[in-house]
Amino acid sequence: MDENENFDVDLRPCPFCGQPAEVLTDSLPVTDRTRFAVICQNRDCKAIARTPWYKTKTYALKIWNTRNGA
Repeated sequence: MDENENFDVDLRPCPFCGQPAEVLTDSLPVTDRTRFAVICQNRDCKAIARTPWYKTKTYALKIWNTRNGA
């Protein structure tokens, strides 16, 4: 399976405000590659929660869903 395919993964809510998160997708024109990040949908979230950009959607989701002690 291509790691960038759509698949069912439970995207956990923001660890700071509890609101839903969303996957961001960005295409890099120079390299013709796509990159992925996850961000809190709550624009008023005081933590401004967001992952860095990753090469695969799978990895961006994995990082976002990882919680300290969970």
